[in-house]
Amino acid sequence: SLGRPKNYTHTAGLNYTFPFKSIRMLDWISAKASYTTTYTWSAQSLKLQNLDAGDFSQYENSVDLGNVIQNNNVRQINGDFNFEGLYNKSKYLSKINKPSSPNKNKNNRNNNGGDDGGSGDDGGGKVPGRGGRNSGGDDGGGKAPGGGKNPGGGGADSPGGLSGAPGGGKDKRSQTPPSGKPGDPANSGSNPGNAGGGGNNPSLPILDKDGNPIPQNNNGGGKNGDNNNGDDDKGGNKKGGGSKGKDKKDEKKKDREPSMAERIALRPLMLIRKARFNYSENTGSVVPGFTPETKLLGLSEGFVAPGWDYIIGGSPTREWLDAAGSKGWITHRQELNQQVTRNYTQNIDAGISIEPFRDFKVEVNATRQYTRNSTELYKDQNPLLDPTEVGYQHRAQRDMGSYTTSFFALNTMFNKDIDGLFDRFQTYGPIISRRLGTAVGNTDPHQLPDQNQGYVNGYGKIQQEVLIPAFMAAYTDKDPNTVGLDIFKTRPALNWKLNYNGLSKVGPLKKIFASIQIAHGYKSTLTINSYNTDIFYDAAKPLEITDQVNFNYTARLEIPQVAITEQFQPLIGIEAKLKSGMSVRFDYKKSRSLGMSFVDYNLNESNRTSYAFGFGHRVKNVDIPFLTGSKKAKGSSSKKSSSKKKKGKAAPTPPAPGGGAGASQAHDLNIKFDFEYNDDVTVVHSLQRDEAQPSRGSTTISINPSIDYQLNRRLALRLFTDYRRTIPKTSQSFPLTTINGGITVQFKLN
Repeated sequence: SLGRPKNYTHTAGLNYTFPFKSIRMLDWISAKASYTTTYTWSAQSLKLQNLDAGDFSQYENSVDLGNVIQNNNVRQINGDFNFEGLYNKSKYLSKINKPSSPNKNKNNRNNNGGDDGGSGDDGGGKVPGRGGRNSGGDDGGGKAPGGGKNPGGGGADSPGGLSGAPGGGKDKRSQTPPSGKPGDPANSGSNPGNAGGGGNNPSLPILDKDGNPIPQNNNGGGKNGDNNNGDDDKGGNKKGGGSKGKDKKDEKKKDREPSMAERIALRPLMLIRKARFNYSENTGSVVPGFTPETKLLGLSEGFVAPGWDYIIGGSPTREWLDAAGSKGWITHRQELNQQVTRNYTQNIDAGISIEPFRDFKVEVNATRQYTRNSTELYKDQNPLLDPTEVGYQHRAQRDMGSYTTSFFALNTMFNKDIDGLFDRFQTYGPIISRRLGTAVGNTDPHQLPDQNQGYVNGYGKIQQEVLIPAFMAAYTDKDPNTVGLDIFKTRPALNWKLNYNGLSKVGPLKKIFASIQIAHGYKSTLTINSYNTDIFYDAAKPLEITDQVNFNYTARLEIPQVAITEQFQPLIGIEAKLKSGMSVRFDYKKSRSLGMSFVDYNLNESNRTSYAFGFGHRVKNVDIPFLTGSKKAKGSSSKKSSSKKKKGKAAPTPPAPGGGAGASQAHDLNIKFDFEYNDDVTVVHSLQRDEAQPSRGSTTISINPSIDYQLNRRLALRLFTDYRRTIPKTSQSFPLTTINGGITVQFKLN
């Protein structure tokens, strides 16, 4: 015998990448899916596998406490969408996505040969080009009609070619300069055969026999009938030049850069640049008291227990447990006290990158996290251990977990009437109560009408299922008749973050500022830190009133608190750096936190407002003589020192003490000034009293100026002052003012 199995574990995974990259029109999409599962079988100790069962000792389920099986699976799908790649599939839209290049348009206009020279029409060059500099040589010998050995093209057999090279190839005017004589072939105009190629070249004048320039027509020899090749040759040249000119126009139109008006009109339509989506689920379970032994792949003899669905990650449902008990997979022992657990986690994360125009970016995202841990005691309640008389039951079923999702409560964030919002919350209670009563067919008035006026029986003023929707509707400014009644079905809302750093590139600002950054962001979350099944809840009788004090129904889940937090991070933030070395910063932040407790029925509302201003300036090459030890000549003017700097003959000064060789005498001086104002207050509202009371908070004013000076590479000085004024919101403390100031000397040994 090789012994008994004590532990078995296997892991399997499946990954799949969607073939969008192989589809040309969809290669801007990237998507992946994965599935991973783990299964474990753990043996029970030998002592607990041979317990006393009396007359039923021959039955395994009567003597064996059972093994433990557990599984886990992770399902995930990720998607990335690059919309910019989709837009760039159009050459026209790709040019709009790229920054404009004015130099390219300028170069295209300068290189346009159809407007400058005559060789494109009559010279017959391969590229019409410009006809000024090289009209009789390069352009004359091309492939178009009129080139080659044609006398009008300046080819190898014609004296009209400037260099005399076959076909008028390379420009060799430096080797054969014009002599000014009538018979010199370098003078393009002396031979009538060059009329078509050199008519537009003002740099090579045509001379008569006495060396005087002859007036010439700049419209090109071919066009004015000066070409001596006859009508046929002239017509051929025009035909070739016309087709080339048309091709050039088409090419020019194809390579045309979009105008500013087109960019302004079309660029905002492509504002969605990227998007992402991530979804994952994690499921796990533990089942104790499992008596079958593992044989192959974690399954029992005959590949029966616990089933293929369980070993690949399936979650055991209530029906699966009942089937396992009826098939004899679960022990009959009363000592089984380990609970069956089922865990579930869900995560959703989605985001979009928006860019209406360059340097203006907005990140929009939404998130959701949900966890649920379920436990129950599933065992045979018959103590006889008789396999023919079993009574498996589900006992102590309980769910617990947490919930968080992105939220939106901006509608009431700037409402300064906090007492009015809480009154609205209370007035929404009867509306929600009637909606809940109608859903279960209960419209009777509450049994305590004095304390619950307008409420339905079972759904009173402090009933949890009434308070949560009323709270959500009041502080999100929603209609209580349509607001959702199940908080776990709240859809994730959009949060955003904005950045713009292109203001320093606009008009005259780019001459003053090195950079200007503008920031804005909003983030809000709805959170249930914990929830669990109420111990007084009876699933068989959900509408039975067990609360004999308030006469309300018992909610299935007990939620101690619902919290809403939102903050602008910041509402507006500006950070600017000037080219002169100065920097300025301003932040305006605002946040709110709402915590509704369903234990003491109090609402804690915290509001915070913050203003921050910062200033900094770096003064370069500041020489403080009594610190650096430098000696300046008395009476020397700044004009003399500046003239010395210009001439580069400034006398060297000895190094400062402790600075080492080559230490600088003049150093940078950093001046900073920070101001901050914070107003923070927490107010407690209660359903049991009418007046709200502040529980904590203060107003704080902080002023922090400082000057930093680096004396040398080892020694630094700092002069600072810290002023802080705190004014409390309650009578539990007193106003406090603290002032700190001094000089800090920092010496570095390395």
